[in-house]
Amino acid sequence: MKKICLHSKKGFTLLELITVLAILSVMVLFAYPRLSGYRERAIKMEADRIQKVVNKAIRQYYALKGSYPGIPEHDGDGRITEDGLRDLEEKLSKVLGSGFQRHFWKYGHELHIMKMPDGTLPDKPPFSIEVR
Repeated sequence: MKKICLHSKKGFTLLELITVLAILSVMVLFAYPRLSGYRERAIKMEADRIQKVVNKAIRQYYALKGSYPGIPEHDGDGRITEDGLRDLEEKLSKVLGSGFQRHFWKYGHELHIMKMPDGTLPDKPPFSIEVR
């Protein structure tokens, strides 16, 4: 005669599942504060990198041409407009080759002309670029 088993032992019990979820939630609770700042730091590091690249390109332009590129078109607050950025990119890439390109920008940073110590924008070169 064949025995019929009413209670098969397949799968996990509810207690085992709750225990695993509790352990995972504690692990996430401890890991989240460490991992939460990475994105902000990556964005800041990229902004610093872009700022260095642009300002280095401006200095190289000066070294090769003996003059600075003109101050790019900007709004009254110093934010460089798209036309001003395109013009600056064109001037720098003519002298420096294709090394100065915007295709590597990931987070849509804005470029601003750095204000002088008295808080005003420069009206003639030299100038520096700040990335925000």
